[in-house]
Amino acid sequence: MIYKSFDLETTGLKTYEGAEIFSFCIGHDDGTVDVYRMDSRIQSQNDKAWKILRDFWLDTSIAKVIHNLKFELTFLHAAGVEIPEETELHDTMIMSQLLRNLNPSHALDYLCWELSGWSRELDKKVKQASTRVPDYSYIDKRLMTAYQKADGARCMVLYQLWYEDYIKTDPQLLSDYENEIELIKTTRRMEEHGICLARKQAEDLVNWMKSELDKVQTESHDLLGFYMNLNSGPQVSALLYNTLEMPIPSYTKTGKPSVDKEALSKLRESHPHPVLDLIQKSRSYTSGVSTVKGYITLADEEDRIHPTINTNRAVTGRESCQDPNLQNVEKDQGLKNAYPVPARRAFRAFPSHVTYLVDYSGIELRLIIDTSNQVNMIDMLKRGDHPHEAAAKIFYPEYINKKINPEYYSAAKNGHFALCYGSGIGGLAETLNVPVSQARSAYERYAQEYPKNAYLTRTISKEIQENGYIVTPFGRKLRVPLDKTYMGLNYMIQGTAGGILKRAQVRVDKYLREEWDDRIRLILPIHDELLISYPRDLLSKTDIILPEIARIMTDMEEIKVPLEVEWKMTISTWDKAKEVQID
Repeated sequence: MIYKSFDLETTGLKTYEGAEIFSFCIGHDDGTVDVYRMDSRIQSQNDKAWKILRDFWLDTSIAKVIHNLKFELTFLHAAGVEIPEETELHDTMIMSQLLRNLNPSHALDYLCWELSGWSRELDKKVKQASTRVPDYSYIDKRLMTAYQKADGARCMVLYQLWYEDYIKTDPQLLSDYENEIELIKTTRRMEEHGICLARKQAEDLVNWMKSELDKVQTESHDLLGFYMNLNSGPQVSALLYNTLEMPIPSYTKTGKPSVDKEALSKLRESHPHPVLDLIQKSRSYTSGVSTVKGYITLADEEDRIHPTINTNRAVTGRESCQDPNLQNVEKDQGLKNAYPVPARRAFRAFPSHVTYLVDYSGIELRLIIDTSNQVNMIDMLKRGDHPHEAAAKIFYPEYINKKINPEYYSAAKNGHFALCYGSGIGGLAETLNVPVSQARSAYERYAQEYPKNAYLTRTISKEIQENGYIVTPFGRKLRVPLDKTYMGLNYMIQGTAGGILKRAQVRVDKYLREEWDDRIRLILPIHDELLISYPRDLLSKTDIILPEIARIMTDMEEIKVPLEVEWKMTISTWDKAKEVQID
């Protein structure tokens, strides 16, 4: 196999907004790089460059090494460049994210400067030049050629540094890396397909929030006797702490009285005042108007939004989303926000389709138990019993032979998580709403029955102090800041959950393509949930298709605890999704 680097230059960052390829480079293992342009005034030269590009990608004897593979694949597919299924692909940005998760940047120029002192002067000159022209195609060709040659050479250097000596020699890490490459293909398909904006509902939602904001202005004037900007930190601070003389619950890092969400929440509990509700409502709906208007702006003429899904940007390896951020689309109710923006009503099923939402059930607790390897709790899950209920009966012994009051169960659930994440006796007492002496006794009983859970945080912390990292069941080493080893369990749970969902996406996408002719489509990952666009004329096949998707998502040999998924379905907007039972 021959290994060559490849890099595109484009007129923008999004094909869905009209950006196009204008140049590319091919780098060789001897450090030489060839640059080709497609924006010549001589059409025959452009045609020749396009032929070289297409022939390069048709040649499966060449393994393609790229930094930020998803970006390149997106533009190549948009340009109609054929990429054979058997093409060997590599991504040096993914390599960096796998091997150096805490690195402040995974940009190509930064990595080579950091590792070898490679000059970044060309990058600075190109960036400066880009501020004076519409796009990179207008930058001086000699400067761009030098810049492209540097990128082509740098990409090959990183590949040679990381793949042969680190990734290829570790079977588990290699498997994780190969899944990341497949995930890029799956994610590109999701981005291209897009999600469906419910345009009228989105516009109605914006207008409703604007009307609510008008009411807030009127109500605050009637209450205070003057107009003020309830979104202004300094004005709100002066109102609460000077005019109304409320106690200051906390301070900012710069020593100023805080007026953030947590501070306002504490004030609402200790010094309830109608202006606090108005402030929260103003902040929530002002932000909501901007967010939902952003959805409308990003939708194309078919009301499709093509978000950018980052497959590996978080330090724990979990996915994120931008343009727009669809990882935190609010529901109609919120625990901490009395005025949530019901943004899920801004998205709907595609015409002639329904939307299925499939979510991992209780994944956080299951992975805590998987990490601790607390065998009697693993057995409990396998029997179908619930560990939170077992913990509740330890925390509240008066319920040992009775059904637990829902309020106590909720407190016990929070206490169970707090204990596993290393909460002290005082924190446990506060969460359970019991005296410290009772919390201490509860902790001791729990630790006797489930010691690996009780001491899990300190076990993980010690591992990090000794090694500098923790290792997920998929073989990924997640480095944790040595001054924050208490976050180790969080890294482990987040990283493992991310690994599970990533494998689920790749496998489900393959199943839907191969068995159902790509008519059923994955459209978005959200934390531990997958959204699926499902044609209505296949609803008679759900008893075959959905159980198989559930099996694929939960059959993870690396995970010791049983995994389960829950289903919802909507024929209209996402907020209307209702639970459905899948046998």
